[in-house]
Amino acid sequence: MKPIRSPPWALGRTFQNLALWRHMNVVDHIRMAHYSQLDYGLMGAFFNTRACRDQENRVGENAHRLMQLFDIEKYADDLVTSLPYGAPARRSGNGPGHGRKPRCCF
Repeated sequence: MKPIRSPPWALGRTFQNLALWRHMNVVDHIRMAHYSQLDYGLMGAFFNTRACRDQENRVGENAHRLMQLFDIEKYADDLVTSLPYGAPARRSGNGPGHGRKPRCCF
């Protein structure tokens, strides 16, 4: 299977290396997982089209839903790398795995 394709069996995987995007906060880490599913394209982003705004709003809503699910919404604006290793927001690594809406997540 080519890396660009999603597996048909809807499995998700969480990532553990939170240093990938050191400049991002917890909510941005979770939002990042959704971008492979957006289809408004470069021109939509450049001109901030309605499709772009609608899809970005849905991504934001889902990211906050996932933060509530993992009980980390109070860490939304904190940089993941600034949190102690055992902090609950370090679990934001689970958010991207769920952002792709898998049936099963490892």
